[in-house]
Amino acid sequence: MAQAGSNEETEVGFEKRMSQTLNAAFTTLGIAVGSKLALFDLLSSFDEYKSSQEIAHAGGFRER
Repeated sequence: MAQAGSNEETEVGFEKRMSQTLNAAFTTLGIAVGSKLALFDLLSSFDEYKSSQEIAHAGGFRER
């Protein structure tokens, strides 16, 4: 028979793993989209900091 606290630890561990998995998935999705749009190439071409409006204009994007 399982102890009362053991299920809670499993649930907390599962929640943590799922949170990490989703976080990694969204990070991967963001990197894929940025790569497909050549956003990283655009960002690396700047010699100084730019605002989000300036980045959008330089890349031909609409700032959202």
